[in-house]
Amino acid sequence: MAEPKITRRLAAILAADIAGYSRLMGEDEAATVRDLKGHQAVVLPMLGEFGGRIIDTAGDGVLAEFPSAVGALECAVELQRVMAVRNQETPEHRRMQFRVGINLGDVIYDETRIYGDGINVAARLENIAEPGAICISEDLHRQVQDKLSVSYRDLGEQELKNIARPVRVFAVNVTGDAAGADFGVSNRVPDSAIRAPRANDSIRAPAIRRLSIVVLPFANASGDPNQDYFSDGVTEEVTTQLSKIKGAYVIGRNTAFAYRGKRVDIKALGRELGVRYVLQGRVDRFEDGADTNVELTDCLSGAILWSDTIEVDKAGVRNIRKEVVSRMTIALNLQLMAAEAKRAEIENPDNPDAVDLVMRGWWAFYAARTPEQYQQVQKTFETALAVQPDWQPALVGRARALTAQAFLWAGPDRQHQLEQAESDAIAAISRDQGDALAHQGLARIWMLQGRIEAAIVENESALELNPNLTDAFSFRGALFVYNGQAELAIEPLMKALAQSPRDPHKGFWLFWLGLALCVLGKYRESTPWLEKSVALMPYPPTLGILLAAYAQIGETEMVSRVKTQLLRMQPDMSITSLKKLAQQISSNSTFLASLEQHVLLGLHKAGVKD
Repeated sequence: MAEPKITRRLAAILAADIAGYSRLMGEDEAATVRDLKGHQAVVLPMLGEFGGRIIDTAGDGVLAEFPSAVGALECAVELQRVMAVRNQETPEHRRMQFRVGINLGDVIYDETRIYGDGINVAARLENIAEPGAICISEDLHRQVQDKLSVSYRDLGEQELKNIARPVRVFAVNVTGDAAGADFGVSNRVPDSAIRAPRANDSIRAPAIRRLSIVVLPFANASGDPNQDYFSDGVTEEVTTQLSKIKGAYVIGRNTAFAYRGKRVDIKALGRELGVRYVLQGRVDRFEDGADTNVELTDCLSGAILWSDTIEVDKAGVRNIRKEVVSRMTIALNLQLMAAEAKRAEIENPDNPDAVDLVMRGWWAFYAARTPEQYQQVQKTFETALAVQPDWQPALVGRARALTAQAFLWAGPDRQHQLEQAESDAIAAISRDQGDALAHQGLARIWMLQGRIEAAIVENESALELNPNLTDAFSFRGALFVYNGQAELAIEPLMKALAQSPRDPHKGFWLFWLGLALCVLGKYRESTPWLEKSVALMPYPPTLGILLAAYAQIGETEMVSRVKTQLLRMQPDMSITSLKKLAQQISSNSTFLASLEQHVLLGLHKAGVKD
């Protein structure tokens, strides 16, 4: 067996652990483990978002390396700010606070782990940091001192356990509060080591973060004070749901509610909180339902990026507030994705980093319609992986681009595309078990490989992680179809269309709805849905089902039109190839028999070659 290749490189090493973890475990072991996993689900993905690679996550600690000193400190500051928000509503004695140490040093790398004294220094710096604080070495400070909107306090040279030479240490102000800023310095650091701040240590407003948002309290437009609970509940639930968006920074509920009833300058608010977007709105709750007016504003330009009125009828749903929040969150997620992709194009066109590339990749994915466009999407995610190898969000994106190509065109590379997509999706899940999009992507791959039962389980896992992931909800309908339960597919597909009527992937949902109706023998009902799908996404599978439905009801003029369009797009289309593809997707006898009777027979009537 070949020995692993050993190399040296310079890296920023971040070490973090939770202060008082043993005490917390002693008080309530189950609650501590639950809280730890909840925090880790939010914090660990942040490391990758700032360019880091996790080396170890033993117990309550984490060790990560970064190719950039600035990226490492940005990540640490963001980590502490996020944890401060998450701890706001937790009793003080149950709060989990990270101590963070960062060092810049030469490390040995053997393709799996890193070694070296630089790691030990980072761990010792973590030991002298107070809960909620960051300590960095002089070497790292030299690289970051004028590049971030934070200030530093020189703690002088410190004797660190098992480190041969003294290390000059700096504490980082993570509060952004110029008055009496708490640098989180351990009491073990002597007062004599603390110097007066230099001129370049002045506190500046927090930097504007990517995908950062504050949800201001929604106004109660009903005029009835007894309905305040409803508008407050909408505000809190939207805030919670937005915090589940991967990479999002969402201002906590308590901070946001401090602005209740106040007139705010959007641009000033953005600078004050360090956020790019503000969501605000009005809720009119009445006996028969609720109308919610909502606006998303860009804090930098002051421009309104999106506004809408969400109407929910009491007769249509049992829980009106949940429905309002669900529809709003789904639409808002898409608007934020579009805004961030556009921002990346404008602000960083020539030298995009991995985060920008992934944002561009997803937006291009939602807009793609041709094989060439999907291939370009794949290349965008691969460029992100070249910039930041094995980065989890880029792996999810490439898996989805490959899956789409395998599903829509079923070319000679189909098997290889699905194998690569499966490898990417599994790797992504191993890096972040809580990523609903990764689980949903794996479900799609398994469906196309004919593993329907496994796909059902994986898709349900995605919905448990994010009930507002409409792709997963609609995909439940697709899985019902391929599992021989087409009658059960109608409800989830119709609900997905109602919840996200402007979704970029609405065409897929319309396809599955049309297919479900067709294999149930409801040809005339299926054609309007399939026509709408073709208008949005004119793909061979949709045209094939539509052609079969028209042939079954004897619409000769429409048969001629659709057949011409289909064969122009896929000249080698044959009933045998479609049957083979269907068998690769599903071995369910009910589905295959229905497909034979309603679709393949229809294609035969339309004159498609055997």
